[in-house]
Amino acid sequence: MQFKSLTTAAAVLTMLGSHRAAAQSEPIPGLDRYVDEAMRTWQVPGLAIAFVRNDSVLLARGYGVLEVGQPARVTDQTVFAIASLTKAFTAAAAGILVDRGAVGWDTLTKTLLPDFRLRDAWVTEHITLRDMLAHRTGLTSGDWLRLSGQNNRAEILRQMRLLDFDSDFRSRYLYNNLMYLAAGEAVAARAGRSWDVFVRDELFVPLRMLRSGTSVCALREVSNVALPHEVTNGKPTVIPRLNLDNAAPVGGITASVSDMANWLRMQLADGEFGGKRLLSHAALAEMHRVQMPIAIRPVSSARYPGVRFMGYGMGWSILDYRGEKLVRHSGWIDGFRSEAALLPDQRVGIVVLSNRGNQGFANDLPDVLRNWILDRVLAGASLDWSKTFLAGAEKSRREEEESRQKLYASRGAGSRTPRALSAYAGTYSDSLYGHAVVRAQNGRLTLWFGPRHSAPLEYWDGERFMARWENPSYGEQEVTFSFVNGVPTQLESGGIVFRRKSNETSTEQYGSPSVLCSVGASK
Repeated sequence: MQFKSLTTAAAVLTMLGSHRAAAQSEPIPGLDRYVDEAMRTWQVPGLAIAFVRNDSVLLARGYGVLEVGQPARVTDQTVFAIASLTKAFTAAAAGILVDRGAVGWDTLTKTLLPDFRLRDAWVTEHITLRDMLAHRTGLTSGDWLRLSGQNNRAEILRQMRLLDFDSDFRSRYLYNNLMYLAAGEAVAARAGRSWDVFVRDELFVPLRMLRSGTSVCALREVSNVALPHEVTNGKPTVIPRLNLDNAAPVGGITASVSDMANWLRMQLADGEFGGKRLLSHAALAEMHRVQMPIAIRPVSSARYPGVRFMGYGMGWSILDYRGEKLVRHSGWIDGFRSEAALLPDQRVGIVVLSNRGNQGFANDLPDVLRNWILDRVLAGASLDWSKTFLAGAEKSRREEEESRQKLYASRGAGSRTPRALSAYAGTYSDSLYGHAVVRAQNGRLTLWFGPRHSAPLEYWDGERFMARWENPSYGEQEVTFSFVNGVPTQLESGGIVFRRKSNETSTEQYGSPSVLCSVGASK
């Protein structure tokens, strides 16, 4: 659901002017030049930054363009996908219900969602709202349940009972997107309103987040919207927009950087905004408190010099940065990267939204700018963060390319499939992840895995093919068929085994209506 403007542009400027008096100056000397140079280095077409101190928005500014090769510029009102920054909104929605006595952080999930089941019966009986929001359930990711586009929210929740556990319950931090969908649906069940309506009414409206929404489909009616990009063949390219309407509480919010500045102001003001309390001190403190420790790894030490502790709260990560408590979260979906960060004791907030994802090589520019600004706020020694992060991104890219070259080196001889292409065609199914459909058309095979994912299949060797997804965010992936006595029995890809179901190649019955809208470029 996209939340349209409530007032005229003149009224909005009047409403917000007192908090943006300094927004057209440069509160942090050298920022504009650094951003421009870093955007070229990281091949990011468009970006927006907000910088908040106390209850003032000192900067809310756009850089670059909505779409590579086109003149329309990013402004502070440009709408971006904020991806997993959404999780803090889902946690805040739960916090509102906690404040009202409708739920507790330790309310059992089964009392909110009576039909909710996991593979482990004991965990099903004991899992709480806090467990879901703190990433401490131990459940495997299961992300293809939401990404394939074959399931609506209720169907995803139902299929979660088939997922395995990667670790013991409450034993360690294990990030899980689907648990935030479950938490969002638990909020909706107790509130008697959809998560989308609740977030709109209880957060967007009082925070005057005039250009924020929870539906990609609704972006068809919105102007000044950033397009998603990935780096392909060495340059940023527009890609299809990922529709997360079937799992919006996970990462489906879209917003402008000015809207997000208001969100940060509320966080820094201990739950108040515009003279109204949205969240209690106690609820906000629980979200900003470590609920599950996170092991400090070398990559974390490189990104956060001298880091001594890390953990996850509810919707936020918590750690120390140069001796100060840092509350932050990143976001990434196809074609977008984002970052929000708070120094609560300094009453400083930063948000960075960008329209390039992580394919090709990682887009760490939001993290770069976060650290660059934090160093100046804290008057500490600053590294060349762009150079530091770029070295890590290049190392990852080289490792990925080495793995790719090994795969190509393993390719056997021969350029012809061992059987007619029509023998591979049909529907293959998995009880957890749904359906994969293979078609033989115009002398080639194509693979369909939900309305978001299709790929031509290039013959590799034996019964192995290479799928090159039409959306470059997903790269390429091996697909291996199995036959018994000349009859196809299964295809395996990405560790998922799809059993042969039928010769049918129609896909009309498998897509979830919630993700079947098409969103235009920029209006």
